[in-house]
Amino acid sequence: MEAFLQSRQDLSRLVIALESTSFYGSHIANYLSSCEVLAPFYNLVYCLNLQVIRNYKKSFIDLGKNDAIGAFVIADSACANY
Repeated sequence: MEAFLQSRQDLSRLVIALESTSFYGSHIANYLSSCEVLAPFYNLVYCLNLQVIRNYKKSFIDLGKNDAIGAFVIADSACANY
């Protein structure tokens, strides 16, 4: 991850989104918020409620269900809030 971020001089912001998973999500979000590798970037970390993501997905017509589509919906939801 660090090599990728260093190779992308055009990045100034990161939006990180994850599903809220009981208390596990808060640990990951806290780590990402304070990670030294990500510190040079203006990063926003969102823990999104699963029900909110499901409702947001309904706004797209005919999306299937797989991990790639789920990741897209989560990322799009976070960027819509940004």
